[in-house]
Amino acid sequence: MRKALIVLLSLFAIAVAQGKPKIAVYVTGAKDPGVDKALGTMMLSALVNSGRYQAVERSEEFLKQLAAEHSKQRSGTIENDQIKRLGKQFGVDFICIADITPALGSYSVSARIMNVESAEIVAMGNTDSQMNVLAELSDASQRIVAMMFGLPTPAQQAKPTQPVQEARRTESARSTIEGTLVPGSSLTEKLAWLQRSAESHGTYIIEMKANENIAPYTFEYKGGINITIVLRGDNVNRTIRLSSNGTMFTVKSNVTLILDNNITLQGHNGNNGNIVEIKDGTLKMNAGATITGNMGGGGGVYVPSGSFEMTGGTISNNGKNTSFYGGGVDVRGNGTFTMSGGAIFGNKASFGGGVYVGGTFTMTGGTISGNTASKGGGAYRGSNGKFTIRSGAITGNTASEYGGGVCVEGGYGAIFNKTGGTITGYKDDQSNGNVVRDFDGVLARKGHAVYIDDDRRKESTIGPEVKLDSKDKGVWDQ
Repeated sequence: MRKALIVLLSLFAIAVAQGKPKIAVYVTGAKDPGVDKALGTMMLSALVNSGRYQAVERSEEFLKQLAAEHSKQRSGTIENDQIKRLGKQFGVDFICIADITPALGSYSVSARIMNVESAEIVAMGNTDSQMNVLAELSDASQRIVAMMFGLPTPAQQAKPTQPVQEARRTESARSTIEGTLVPGSSLTEKLAWLQRSAESHGTYIIEMKANENIAPYTFEYKGGINITIVLRGDNVNRTIRLSSNGTMFTVKSNVTLILDNNITLQGHNGNNGNIVEIKDGTLKMNAGATITGNMGGGGGVYVPSGSFEMTGGTISNNGKNTSFYGGGVDVRGNGTFTMSGGAIFGNKASFGGGVYVGGTFTMTGGTISGNTASKGGGAYRGSNGKFTIRSGAITGNTASEYGGGVCVEGGYGAIFNKTGGTITGYKDDQSNGNVVRDFDGVLARKGHAVYIDDDRRKESTIGPEVKLDSKDKGVWDQ
């Protein structure tokens, strides 16, 4: 069976080389429409980013009619003849059907790709473990697509010379970092113990056993160097809520804060600070971690100096619509932000709904989707910022003025470089494309995918094979 599948996928790859087929993603099982749309967007991004498919131009209409047909059926399954009929009508060559299965508060996802004409299953994949659906949708989508086509996972891409078995062990070990377990019956007691007892070059694990509230706190240990703090839940997701206005956690120099598995940092509406601020320290965010709920006043992560490494997890529902920079992540000055996995979605700002780049931002994986802003729905490259995208997807974001996906400030001196990854555009993907839209409707010539100025903009999807540089003129739309 495995050999047959390899042969089938090889033949399929040859066919794809002659012209990429069009694909749509249909999600079943999730009762939350937001989860349906998020998984659909991220699965489609991962499939397009694999280089094997292009998105269907009228996918939203196709999916609406397919959902209507599905809801009429008593069996709960999707009939092949209905898929075939609708596929011909809307120009769909392949459909990816993703099933979400709930299990004791967590979820698993399985997916299969079907040839619409022949009803033949050409690829299958699934998550190999239960997951927090909000925290790991993007990671799950990338792992499933990698499994379908024998591609390296994001973790393996980060270490291309590492054997597959070892890479898998490294990925699963993210939630089992070794170190000193911090004593105490509450988070406040554990933080007080660290202030008294943390030593240089030590790794300390704060394991949450219940949801707790906390006032703003600064990780700083004067006289100590190279101190690592790991924050995670025990065997279920635990939430830390900010009990007052301000920044929940500030990370100073010589400290690394790791947000590990089963942990959620939650702000509140109207807060005047960010959830995490990096001042010369380091923040690492792994799969299973979430930063959320700081809407209306503060953002998710602010990096004026130091570094932020995001390999997984989610940053969602932070920021505000007006007078705000980087609803999800705001990196400035000497700060650096590297994103190799995870998802930034549902955030709001005036400039850079998902990410504001006034420092250095390098994207090598993950998804920035469903964010909104006046300029740069997904991301905004501000003054002196350096923005590089090598892999990953920026999709389904909305701006009201310029740059649905990315807006770049600074004319020909601006630094924006795309060597890989996918930035979708409304012009050819009205369901999942980034879009520039105001109250009166969709705006033309404002850079649905990317906007630098009137002479350098992209309205349609820019796939992994297309390279862009802000200093080039010939590759832009006219």
